[in-house]
Amino acid sequence: MTSLNEILLQAQSPNQSTREIALSYLDQSALSNPSSTFQQLSQILLDNQSQKNVRILSAIYLKNNIHKYWDNISLSSKQDIKTNCLSSLGTADPDLVKVGAMAVSSLALKELPQGSWKEGLEILIKNAHNINNTYKHASLVTLGYICEDLSPEILSEDEKNKILMATLAGISQEETKVQTAALTAFKNSVKIFEKNFRNTNEGNAVLSRVYDTFAKFPVLVLQVLTEVLVCYAEVFESSLNTLGTITYAGINSHDENIVTSAIEVWNTIGDIEKYRLDIGAPFLGYLETACKSLTELLLPKLLLESPDDEWSASKAAYSMLASISVVCNGQNSQQMSRFIKENIYSKSSTKKTLAGLLALSSLYEESTEVPETFSEYFNQVIKLFNNPYADIKKTALWCFSRICKNSKKDLDKIFITDAQEKLVKEISEEGKSKNTACSALGTIFERYTWMMDLRQYKYIFETLVKLIAQSENYPLEYFGLMSIILEQIPEEYLGILEMLFDQFLNLYTNTLNTSNDTSIICITNTLQIVIAKLPANKLSEESIEKILNNITKLINSKNKLHEESLQLIGALSMNAGSKFSYYLPRVSGYLLHSITMIDSSDCIKSGIIAIGDIARSLGENMSVFVDKVIPLLFIILENCNVAVTCKVLAINCLGDIANATKEYFIPYMGTILKYLDGAAGASLQISNDLDLNDSLCELRESIVQFYVCLIQGLRACNKQNLIENRVGQLGVYMNLVVQDKFSPTFYLHQCVLGLIIDLIESYREYKPDLEILDYVKMFISMPSKLTDTAMVILSMCN
Repeated sequence: MTSLNEILLQAQSPNQSTREIALSYLDQSALSNPSSTFQQLSQILLDNQSQKNVRILSAIYLKNNIHKYWDNISLSSKQDIKTNCLSSLGTADPDLVKVGAMAVSSLALKELPQGSWKEGLEILIKNAHNINNTYKHASLVTLGYICEDLSPEILSEDEKNKILMATLAGISQEETKVQTAALTAFKNSVKIFEKNFRNTNEGNAVLSRVYDTFAKFPVLVLQVLTEVLVCYAEVFESSLNTLGTITYAGINSHDENIVTSAIEVWNTIGDIEKYRLDIGAPFLGYLETACKSLTELLLPKLLLESPDDEWSASKAAYSMLASISVVCNGQNSQQMSRFIKENIYSKSSTKKTLAGLLALSSLYEESTEVPETFSEYFNQVIKLFNNPYADIKKTALWCFSRICKNSKKDLDKIFITDAQEKLVKEISEEGKSKNTACSALGTIFERYTWMMDLRQYKYIFETLVKLIAQSENYPLEYFGLMSIILEQIPEEYLGILEMLFDQFLNLYTNTLNTSNDTSIICITNTLQIVIAKLPANKLSEESIEKILNNITKLINSKNKLHEESLQLIGALSMNAGSKFSYYLPRVSGYLLHSITMIDSSDCIKSGIIAIGDIARSLGENMSVFVDKVIPLLFIILENCNVAVTCKVLAINCLGDIANATKEYFIPYMGTILKYLDGAAGASLQISNDLDLNDSLCELRESIVQFYVCLIQGLRACNKQNLIENRVGQLGVYMNLVVQDKFSPTFYLHQCVLGLIIDLIESYREYKPDLEILDYVKMFISMPSKLTDTAMVILSMCN
């Protein structure tokens, strides 16, 4: 039988098939006999006679997989595994120390939360003080890995204090390797030292030990300080001068890594101050204290080269100057203006021009008050659109988009018009600035729609259609700009879309003949937005036929469904209204197939939304489709492998169908109501998982909205009495979901108020209870977009 040692060797074979067979064997072995497999892996890690690469892989496999099997491993094997992994740390080989420390950490993270293996932690702490530097180094590395991922509440205050003492002792050693491990362990463990840092004297003493190592380990110390700031920013109040001295020395360094790390300390402070501003908390005051001296150090860093795809000192300085602009309320305006004036007009130095643009852009990186005096540089920014150097042109375009988007005061119309004309020309030119030019032009249309007239909209649409049609690679930036303008176009100018519709349709048809899937998706999405913007019943039968023929051709040629094509079908139905019943047989197969594609949530979502659109469009004509679609929607609700968002959409869709088909929905009503009873109970959870909480919120919204649709559909055929026994239950649910602890959204409030109106109109005996009435009155005492609805409810109750 092949030994595990040999299997680990084969798992590193240059032959892919050999590797896959070996790894599959490992997985099967771990599954069938975890005690023996992981015990052997730990023995190989410890074995000095085994090849180094085999020992490393044994540790990596153990680390990555032990959490899945630990509960099925025998107690005696667990003890052997822990002992072997701990013992493996007694090596001078740094690679083996690293993987051994990771393996021990993975075991500790399984055991310590259960209150087990405290003795292992004690051994590591004790060895961190060992006179043998090998043991000391390995133990500190391991403690760092453990504390990085361990919740602070798992450890006692005594254990936390011992770990702190161990790391500080290591920091004070002369051996570089030990000091590095200790500083890293300290950085990873900062979150567990809360009690120490909350004590001002103790916190200052700890920081002093860290400060003392700056000359030897500048980057690592700056990273440590950043971590302490994240957890305990207030502790620096009494040592702000020392922090300034160290970080300023770092910013003045000739080593860009040190410069960047030093600026990042201040970027962290900037983020903290901006957060405090957002929540209405008082500033720490660190940034305001350092504002002018820090600005003086940062501005020259904008002159440094900055590769596009790498974080750099220049980018860090830009970010920091942007934070200063938000927090410090113009304290450094004179410095910024002087630097911009000295550089932005430079004709001899590309670096200077770029630096001037970056400095100006940093003031407008976020929406904040900027002194009016800086507007004197705006015309120079537009002039630089025509600069022959691509980097200057691109940065000028970026700078303009920041100013255009974030200036608190609306910009002069002449200035915007001038910029727009130049940008339209710019997007037509080849070069790396085209994407930025499209983004800048999009910013104009997002913010200054009110400045645009019909002529300008017609010109930009015709230009984009022409550019896309002429381009061989269908630049995505054109489609992105088109989508922005379509979303922003005022209602009074929608007629232009009718005027240009044939051009959009021809572009769609021609694009489908290419092999570029991304372009096909983009133009399909564009056409869908155009159709959604058109007035109802504006599409001719010829246009609908042409679009449906193209969709059929696309699906048949590509042999797959694009969710954008499904959305386009939904948009067609919404425009065509009840006339779409004629076309339903042509697309029903695609729609039904889309909601069975369990491996594609996007197709399921798009299919469900399209079916909902069709239900709202067809009304009772949707009844011919009910027997085919509803069973598939039920499968989605009951399938545990389908995403929650798909289930929420399925509930919404069933509501649309219930509202549209009226009595034709009744045979299915019992099944969906039974499901909703369970869903309603599940929806009243509160989770620490933010994504789950968002899904639960959407579920509450969909349940309430479903009942709105169901009651309206039943009332239309005088069958509302079928669910009259649920009225009291609905009142209880409404009272629950609007509680503050569930963070109800505007849409949920809108749905609840709508449901109250439907209950009053549909059931003579229904009288909102006092709790519901107090809830309704809240919207009158606190005026909002829902105030009129609330007043209607109160008038109905009188």
